[in-house]
Parts: sequence; structure tokens; C-alpha cells
Amino acid sequence: MGMLSLDKVCIFVGLALIQTFTSSERQYFNHSNELFTWEEARNYCQVCYKDLVALTPDNVQLLIKMIDTDHWIGLRREFPKNLTTDYNSSIWTTTLPLMEPTCEQSPLETEILAQINENYIEDSCVVMTSFGPWVERRCLEMLPFICYEDRFYGQVNVTNETSEAATLTWLPGPGDISHHVVEVNGVILNENVTGLTLDLFNLTAGSFYDVKVFPVKCDRYLNPQNASFYTRPYRVNNLRVDEVTEKSVHLRWNMTDGSASFYIVKTNKLSRKVNTTDLEFEGLTPGNCYTFSVTSGVLDYSKKSEETYVEGCTKPAKVYDLTVTDITVSSLIVNWTDPEGNHTGFNVTVDNTTYTTSYNLSETGLTLKNLKSGTKIQISVRALSYSLMGDITTITTYTAPENVTDVIFTPQDNFINVKWKYDGGSNVRYIIETWKDEKISENRTATKSVQIVGLDSSTKYNIVIYAVSGDDKQNILGPKHNESIYTLPKRPTNVRAEQKTTNSITLKWDAPDNITKATYRIEVASIWNNSTVEVNDTNCMEFTNLTSGTKYSFEVFTIAGNNESSAESCNASTVPDKMDISLSALCSSAESLACDEYNEASLIDKLDDFLSKIKNKVFLEFPNKHLKT
Repeated sequence: MGMLSLDKVCIFVGLALIQTFTSSERQYFNHSNELFTWEEARNYCQVCYKDLVALTPDNVQLLIKMIDTDHWIGLRREFPKNLTTDYNSSIWTTTLPLMEPTCEQSPLETEILAQINENYIEDSCVVMTSFGPWVERRCLEMLPFICYEDRFYGQVNVTNETSEAATLTWLPGPGDISHHVVEVNGVILNENVTGLTLDLFNLTAGSFYDVKVFPVKCDRYLNPQNASFYTRPYRVNNLRVDEVTEKSVHLRWNMTDGSASFYIVKTNKLSRKVNTTDLEFEGLTPGNCYTFSVTSGVLDYSKKSEETYVEGCTKPAKVYDLTVTDITVSSLIVNWTDPEGNHTGFNVTVDNTTYTTSYNLSETGLTLKNLKSGTKIQISVRALSYSLMGDITTITTYTAPENVTDVIFTPQDNFINVKWKYDGGSNVRYIIETWKDEKISENRTATKSVQIVGLDSSTKYNIVIYAVSGDDKQNILGPKHNESIYTLPKRPTNVRAEQKTTNSITLKWDAPDNITKATYRIEVASIWNNSTVEVNDTNCMEFTNLTSGTKYSFEVFTIAGNNESSAESCNASTVPDKMDISLSALCSSAESLACDEYNEASLIDKLDDFLSKIKNKVFLEFPNKHLKT
């Protein structure tokens, strides 16, 4: 039997009793509304928790705040059964492994302690007062108590995961666990699981599940054991190639059941991740075929579906450097350069407005023959790769035109009408060049006739006519037809004699249209004789060795080729070199008395008639008053 002095209370301080206790996180439960003996309190705590609260330096202040009356704690003084033994040899038992405690003088006032120690206590248990000290009480007193429990940490293992099911396994909770409550995604799935495993069914593929398993002890949920997992997503279906370009393949697929957080699309060593059910897979090689696989996955990458496959090919790239060379009236050569990437061949389409021809070949060139001259031809080339065709590269060209035929010139004095025939294709136009020392004009027309205007009369022109096929960017010239033609001559004007001597006359005239080069024919007539002379590229002519005092008639014609203008004329006389002429009449006749019929007057009449006939052609001056002339 033990006895405590009335003026002492055992106050456990320092690290002698309250040793540092390191363990898992601890929870405290105040049963202030339930009154048990110390043994009953401890048994209750051991069944529903771990034990009566054990004091540590970390929880003293917390426990003080939890209570407002005396509460049993896990500390009891037990005396040895040998009653002759001094009570100081008694031992303390606690719910924690403690060092041997010591007692010290209570700092409390004597009047407070007197009430505590006035009775003999054979078997004492310790309570914690609301203001902090621990004091002994009879263990059979009915008092509230504080239980403690180390927070339970377990782990739920998830196994046998499929798209629709999984198996949960967890650890047993501490103490007498009556059953477990399983909560999935915040919803209680099963409230009475007595074992340590549970199979989940009818789950959604590719979905996230948050699992909590609560051990239940004395109708109290302990700290749950947790796990989270994803079900395996279904494989995608209806994987298809929606559209292709030279460097990309657009894929689409369906996810009809379940869900997926993302999709991984792979081909060769390339990989893409998307969150949608389509992808334009870029960075591919033109003209190549690929096997694409699509796998659905979940957010934490822990699960992925089986792969779904589809074949897809990129379009071949466009050919480039498409050129046309060696163009003739009936043939040409087409060449191009291989496209980027791969290809299996080429398709060439030739359209010449009347028919279309297609060729499939493996070379990068083609010679086209038996074409119509002067015809527009559109050539389109596309690379081939398996069943796909690349984009079209097109060039427009023309065959060379033939020569013009049956050219007819109709000249006038200041223009020339030209017409011709052409038997080639219709995609031609015509160029008419007019040359005189240098090119002076160029006419373009789509018809087979032209009028060349603004010309000088009496002038030789070289006319060049040829057909041209092509467009503004391309001119393919046909053979040239060259021909010289004169414009019709105009007669000269202002013909005049500017210088006259006894034996010469200088004749001048004005050239028609002020031309500087022309041929003129001059006819000279006098009583003595007639003559003709031609001069070139001049408008002045000196006539010499003429007879003085003679009237000369001049007619000037302009000559152009085989054409001659009308005449422009003038008269001029040489300066007379005067001579006196005496006339005497002597009549002799074989007839008798015939001379008697002629007298002076009749002779003068006859002479006057003769002179009147030549007086405008030669210089005559008659001082005899009897002459009329």
C-alpha cells in the first residue's frame, strides 16, 4: 500500500518523464462526455484507438488546450505486492516506454494540495488538470479521458487493370478493424468490405479513378488508404487517311467508347502527340509511303492502348525547270527536272486546242512530233508516285509558223497595200517590216492584209513579211518573205530654167514630197532635134551644146521602178547669138513667063508664112517693114 505526503504532489517535468517520442503522426481524441475508471478508459482506448494519451514534449500544450476538467492520462503508479516494502520502491507504468520519473516539490499553493493528499491512496493513477499539472487520483474514480492513435498510413495496390476492371488490395488497419468502406471518385462504392481486396467492374476505359479505403474501427473511419489509377484506353478505330500533300498526311480516327487523354502517332522514327482525333502529320518526304500507328494514352502515361495502323502516301512534289527547246513547224522537245523526294514516273498531257494526248513515262524528257505549225500547245507534267499524282507544272508554247505565200503588193504614191496567204495553224499573227536603209516602221496584224502608210512617193522600200506564233512572253518567228517595191512616183513640180547661155540651159525642179533620192527622165525637144536623159538623186540638170537662140521644151518625169509619173514641163530658149541675114529672091522657071506671076509682095507673103512657123522655135528679128513676122 502506498502513501503520499499531504504537502506534495508528484509533478513530472523535464525529460526524465516526458521524453521525446518520434513516431508517425499522432491524433488525439477527447472523450469529455464519457466517465470511466482509469482501467476502463485505457481498455476503451486500446480497443477503439491505440491507448490512453501518452505525454510528450510535443503534445503537452496541445492537450492543455483540449480539456477544461481533469482527464485520465496514460500514467499509473503501481506498488509491489510485498506490503513491507517502502512505497518509494513503487514503479510507474505508462502507455509509452519511459525513464524512471522523479518527484519534485509542487509549485502549487499548499491549500490546493492539502485537499489532494489528505487521503491514503493505495493505487494511484494520474490525471491532467485543466491548468496543466498532473496529479494522482484514485484509479477507480470516474473521469473523462483522452485517447491517442498514430495516424494510420496504408497503401492500396491496384492490379489486373484492364479497360473495364481492376483489383484493389490494401493493408490491414491497426487494432480491431470491423470492416472497410471503399470510395471511388468521391462516391462510396461499398460500405462493408470485410476482406482486404475488392474487384472493380464496369469501369470506363481510359478514365481516372481515385480510390480511398477507410478502415472502420468502433464505427470510426480511420485515415484512408489511397490509390489512383487509369484504366487502359481502348484502341482507336476507323483510322483513315483524310487528305495528303507533298509533305504531310492528314489522319483521322474515332474513339467511340471510353476516353483518352492524348494520342501518340508514329511512323518510322517520327512521333507526334495530339489531344484531338485528327492530325496533319508534317515533315514527311514527298512521294513516300508510310505506315502510321495511333496509340491512345492516359494523362500520366501509365496506360496506353494497342496500336492501330493505316498506310498513307504523300503526293510526289512538282517537277521544275520545265522547258521547251528545238521548236520547229511540226515538232518540239520538252524537258524537266526530277522533283524533290521520290517518284515512280511522270504523266505528260499535251493539249493543242483540237485534241489532248497523254503519256506515261519514266524519263525526264519527251519529243513531240507531227504537230501542226503555228499552233498553241499546252504541256502539263505531273510526277507519279504509286496511285498519286503530284501538282501540275504547265508550260504553254507554240510550234513555229510556216512562211507566208502569194504576196501581192499594190503600191500608191504614199502607201502600199499588201495581202498574202497562210496555210498553217490559226495561232499566229503577222509582222510587216518596212525598210529604207533602216527599218522605218513595223506593222502587226492578225489578218492577212495590211496597208503601209506614211510613205514617200517614188521611193524603193524593202518589205519583210513573216508569221509569228507565241504570246507576249514568247515569239517564234516563221520564215521571212523579203521583197522590194516602189511607191508610185509623183511628178516633180516647179520645173524651171534658172541659167541660160547661148549654148546651155540649167534646168531645176522641186522633188515630189521632198524626196532626196529618185530617178528622173527629162525629154528635151527643139526645132533641131529631140533627146532624152535620166538623172538620179538630183533636182538639177545642165544641158549644154545647145543652139543659140533656140527654144527648147523640157518635160520632167519621175521614175520609180517600172512606174513613171506624168510630166511637168517648161520652155526655155538659149541666148540668141544675133546674125544679119539678107534674103534675095531670084526667080527662074522652065515655064515661059512663070516668074512674071511672082512679084515682091507675093514673095514676102510666102517668106512670112514660113517664118511664122519657126518663129517660136528660133530667135528671129525682121527689121524689114514689109515682113509681118
